[in-house]
Amino acid sequence: MAALLAGTCGDVSGRQRSVHRLQAVVSSACVLCLASIPVVVLPVLHALLLCLVSSLQAQLAQMINEKPQLINEYESGKAIPNPQVRAAAGRV
Repeated sequence: MAALLAGTCGDVSGRQRSVHRLQAVVSSACVLCLASIPVVVLPVLHALLLCLVSSLQAQLAQMINEKPQLINEYESGKAIPNPQVRAAAGRV
């Protein structure tokens, strides 16, 4: 993480380096935030995040006229979207 914050990411452009730095800072901030949350609350947060993700997948599926299960398979890597689905998702 120190290498990312210092900007020594190898052969990447300045924009990619900034994205890497931002991701490192955000991920460390999230770890700090989670460390301050009581352990009892974490399962509730996890359930809420799962609900949010599934509702977003359902909305995307409705927008591009696909089944929500298929969107879930695309995101999990179990299925590969065809070019028409990619184009439809790109327009959303």
